[in-house]
Amino acid sequence: LSSKVFPDQLLYAIVEKGQDSDKKVALHYLVEQPTPDLIQFLNMIIKQENNSLRDYAMNLLFSLSKRGLDIAWR
Repeated sequence: LSSKVFPDQLLYAIVEKGQDSDKKVALHYLVEQPTPDLIQFLNMIIKQENNSLRDYAMNLLFSLSKRGLDIAWR
């Protein structure tokens, strides 16, 4: 793992397969360098009623919108 490259693939793997606390940490880091893919991923999470990260994803989308980013579902 290079220290010069943002480890987004590793962080997405943690979000997919890790424990809830680890998933939240990974999402927190991913939001530091938001991409359209991340925004769509967060939107997907909030549409899943039984997803334990739903509220956390909603808060992250809200914080991104306050930074002026377009958080619309595509």
